[in-house]
Amino acid sequence: MKFSILCLITAAIISSCGLTKLSSDGINEKEFTSCFIDLMKAENSPDYRKMMDYIAPSYIKANNIINIENCKVNNYNVHEYNMICWDQPSGIITYHIWGKDKLWTHEVSFKIVIENKKLWLMPSKHEDNWIDAWHKVKTFI
Repeated sequence: MKFSILCLITAAIISSCGLTKLSSDGINEKEFTSCFIDLMKAENSPDYRKMMDYIAPSYIKANNIINIENCKVNNYNVHEYNMICWDQPSGIITYHIWGKDKLWTHEVSFKIVIENKKLWLMPSKHEDNWIDAWHKVKTFI
């Protein structure tokens, strides 16, 4: 609960700053994506409504997603994670995420975009009512 409140405060601060470009050090982007990954953590039940709040409005519009309240965001049952790379020119931030006892580890990359002076995730695809918020995944690394 404590971290959720911190994520909300961080998101509000980042949103109120009126971003016009991605940061060179990736600090804002790391905070943003960490809050999203925390929604996938094993002790939480996936909160699809909150996860949808991270999806770029331009993606929803371009893909004619009308009933977003029926959409769900694909996720993993994450126990822990670590950011491994931030590439500012492309807006790609990459993490290693893993499950309980590190029985599996995936490399997940997210594409960060700025729309209306806020950070968003640009999904890679959607199928039916499921949206892949990540840009790319390498499974079982």
